[in-house]
Amino acid sequence: MSSNFRRLQEPGTHWINIEIEGEVVQVAEGETVAAAVLASGLCSCRTTVLSGDARAPFCMMGVCYECLMEIDGVPNRQTCQIEVKEGMKIRRQNGTGEGYDTAGGDETAKRLNTVEGFITSEGFNTSKGHEK
Repeated sequence: MSSNFRRLQEPGTHWINIEIEGEVVQVAEGETVAAAVLASGLCSCRTTVLSGDARAPFCMMGVCYECLMEIDGVPNRQTCQIEVKEGMKIRRQNGTGEGYDTAGGDETAKRLNTVEGFITSEGFNTSKGHEK
């Protein structure tokens, strides 16, 4: 895959292998999964729950939740907050991902269900003028 992003060539960089969508790629040790995904040329990391539109890492600091992917079989992982590790397997996430549990202890899932008070488990938040 080609990418619009390129890494700075820093002396002494240690490279490790991870798997992104089934393809083994070399990435710099210590970079985030989101940075590795962007540098690999993958254009999207997930689809939205409501429309199915493709999304990609945006803020790179853990605020927007656009970077959610499945890492080593675990869905809803914030890739901008997780460093790559040798042998890590990363996959795009469709919609909510497997194992999405807003009633249980999945804090990411709970927060996703109330992002900016706009989307709730019942639908759109009418207190902001949006219809259910």
